Amino acid sequence: MSNLAINLLIDAGLLTSSGKAIDISRLPKSEISKRLLQYNSGRISTVETELSNHQLTDKLNALFSTGSTSQSKSSILSSAMVYDSIILDDPLVTYSNEFSVANIIRGLKFFEWSFELIKANFLLVLSISFFNKPSNEVPLLLSDDAFKSSIPSEIHDFIHKNATLKSVRRLDNGDIIILSEDAYKNKRTALNVGFNNDYWRSGVSLYLFQTLGNCKRDASGDLVCEQVWDINGVLKTEQFKVWAYQSINQAMRRRLSNIYNETYLAERIGHTYITESEFELTFLSM
Repeated sequence: MSNLAINLLIDAGLLTSSGKAIDISRLPKSEISKRLLQYNSGRISTVETELSNHQLTDKLNALFSTGSTSQSKSSILSSAMVYDSIILDDPLVTYSNEFSVANIIRGLKFFEWSFELIKANFLLVLSISFFNKPSNEVPLLLSDDAFKSSIPSEIHDFIHKNATLKSVRRLDNGDIIILSEDAYKNKRTALNVGFNNDYWRSGVSLYLFQTLGNCKRDASGDLVCEQVWDINGVLKTEQFKVWAYQSINQAMRRRLSNIYNETYLAERIGHTYITESEFELTFLSM
């Protein structure tokens, strides 16, 4: 499975045949983009074939969660002593048109480090996060029950009991910062949703209290509105409670979708889904 990734990296001019990462910092961005696109296209177009051709075994195998495992070199090496094979997310496959040269270099260094492990099939690299890719459209999500029905009833109370809400502010330079204060203190119009005893490396769950404004009729007669966010706004207590409850449900709705995709994939290819989050482990057992 992953030897194909190595071959595609070599063909794209991102890796040498001996497993050394190409120094892309010397290349123009257009050339980097071209090579990365070639690799991405090859990986995405062959993913279904890779899965179909994967041979199931009765040995102990693991698929590391893309969001709740550290995937450090030490954890990979220690796990390699327990599992016959480990599947990790491909750090170079992206669904975004934008890319970071630093992230690409980091991804290539990972392949350089793991080259022999991959060649020996101890380590498999698959574009797992591609299964979790968001839609290109920005949805206008509506729910009659504040997305409560998106959360299994067995874990609903546990999730809300362990939710932590922190205030978020935007600085004058446009940067977003998460404050240490409980979001209920000032009831600002931006908050971050987290959970106790959780490990989640895929960024923050940021929610903005947005309303529809500046509505106008376009040439076809359709009503077109803009989403409005009052950066310095303060919400009333009941208004904030409803929004906070909905935000927790939405955060878990997205989290559960990713977990479903990855556990389904793990089962399909005979691997165990691995998480380092005590919070995630608890609600999955429920």
